[in-house]
Amino acid sequence: MSDRIIDGDLMLRRAVAEDAPDILEVYTEPDIRHWMLWERDLPDLDEARANIERSEKAWAEGWGGVFRVVVDGHVVGGVNLHFVETAVGELSYFLRASARGRGLATRAVLLAADWGFREHGLMRVFLRADPANAASAALAERAGFSYEGTERESAVYPDSGRRFDSRVYSLLPHERVGTRPATEADVDFLTDAAMAATEDQGRFPADLDRAEYRAGFREWTLEQVRGEVRDSTTSVVTAYGADVGRLRVVRTDELVELSGLQLLPAHQGRGLGTRVVRDLMAEAASSGRAFGLSVEQDNPRARALYERLGLVVVGEDGNQHVMRLP
Repeated sequence: MSDRIIDGDLMLRRAVAEDAPDILEVYTEPDIRHWMLWERDLPDLDEARANIERSEKAWAEGWGGVFRVVVDGHVVGGVNLHFVETAVGELSYFLRASARGRGLATRAVLLAADWGFREHGLMRVFLRADPANAASAALAERAGFSYEGTERESAVYPDSGRRFDSRVYSLLPHERVGTRPATEADVDFLTDAAMAATEDQGRFPADLDRAEYRAGFREWTLEQVRGEVRDSTTSVVTAYGADVGRLRVVRTDELVELSGLQLLPAHQGRGLGTRVVRDLMAEAASSGRAFGLSVEQDNPRARALYERLGLVVVGEDGNQHVMRLP
């Protein structure tokens, strides 16, 4: 599991001893201390070192991710993802005033959320914001979090004992899904993703020559990527910072047809496939075209998914059910 995430000029990583002076500066900023509900007593260098020790203990105990936000070699903030229950994590974050206004906090929050989805299988990440903290609420919305509601008097200011409400925002794995055009460099991944998904479904014949099948499927995929298959587009499905599957779509004047969607087994059951299909359905509807697909008769899991999305069987083509959205 990674404890260091790099995104251009931004890095999330564990604290090191040399961070103590930076941590001291960040943790003494008044508004950070106010919004993070830290005690009024200002820290000193010894407390900064103790903070590093506590964060390392949290890593060792599996508490979650305690990341320092680092820019140009200096700690400018922090983002924490606490595993509060099975498959659920709570985010908190802070950024010093001199580093604000550059999108760093939004990027850091999404990097931490993606880390939780990708490396720890989280199914929900949420954060809480004081209703008076407009900047925090705006960040959550920019990052794609959905407002769920207000928890009344769910937190307390440690200096006064006054309780206050919390606005709750959440992010789910399928909300971090996208696609990108496949290149020849992706052909091996696309081939192996399709085979892994088929293997997981138990749909390979026992006597299949895997090497021969892979070679043929790889060649066919290469033809798709090179644009040699008419009306066909092959893409890599991405989610929370990882390549997770293969998507092939055939588009004609009358029809947007899903011709192949395979996700790596580790990323199935998280709503990713449903999101991809819904996006294609929306594309078809907005362009005045029908939406459809064909699904192998020996793949009941896929057929059940498509039926839940409203598709119906309208015919058969060899060993496949032809399905259309009414």
